[in-house]
Amino acid sequence: MTNTLMGNLLAHNWTGIIKPENFTEEVLFMLTMLFGFLMHIMIFFGQLMALYMKKMGDQFHFSSKLGVIGRMLDDWDVSRNTKEEVIEKYNKLWEKMYGNKVMPSSFHNLPKSLRGDCAVDIFWYCFKHSYLLRDLDFPVLKNLSLRMKHEFYMPGEYLYKCGQFKTKMYYIVTGVVEVVGGNERSSSMISFSDGTVLGEISCLMALKSIVTLRCATYTNVQSVDMKSLSRLMIKHEGVNKEFNRKLNSRLQLARE
Repeated sequence: MTNTLMGNLLAHNWTGIIKPENFTEEVLFMLTMLFGFLMHIMIFFGQLMALYMKKMGDQFHFSSKLGVIGRMLDDWDVSRNTKEEVIEKYNKLWEKMYGNKVMPSSFHNLPKSLRGDCAVDIFWYCFKHSYLLRDLDFPVLKNLSLRMKHEFYMPGEYLYKCGQFKTKMYYIVTGVVEVVGGNERSSSMISFSDGTVLGEISCLMALKSIVTLRCATYTNVQSVDMKSLSRLMIKHEGVNKEFNRKLNSRLQLARE
């Protein structure tokens, strides 16, 4: 029996056209194929375990960090209700966004031009729903998309509070945001849901909010702040004029 035959028995668990000539060779063939079969089973389950660990690795690290946060809150003697609220928020973060509050680190390893293309696709619906941004050139949107952020809010959290300056524009991806009066305990006057853009004019003018915007459900939003838009207007000529034209048009429509 050659090494090739034994290797074939071990790796493929079959003898091919070669038959054992006596009882000893038959037993040896069977033991070799059995050992090869067991080896394949071990490799198979090893690969399954590696795949499972790769899939669950992020959740394991997230749970570990959550445990650290829980112990830290215990050391600070935080009340039980506050601790439960913090844990609930992090659990909701995992449920909705798999623990990712920002772009994955692998995204930043891409070339800048490719990052811009990916970011434009991610924020495309925000651009198309925004009165200010929908008509901008693609290179401008590409630059702006790299400055935009994803944010999430739990029920009861606020986007704007009455009397505070509004410095961000929000696009509601999922969830419901309700408008309440100056008193935060007031009942809802109107609600906004998916596809709504809030605070466009506030990114061009320093305005105080005259109402409070409160999240009625878990809310996932995309946002851009006043500083990012200001840098965009400095970098790209013509954007400032376009924004001012649309702002004046919107104000004129509101006066009518």
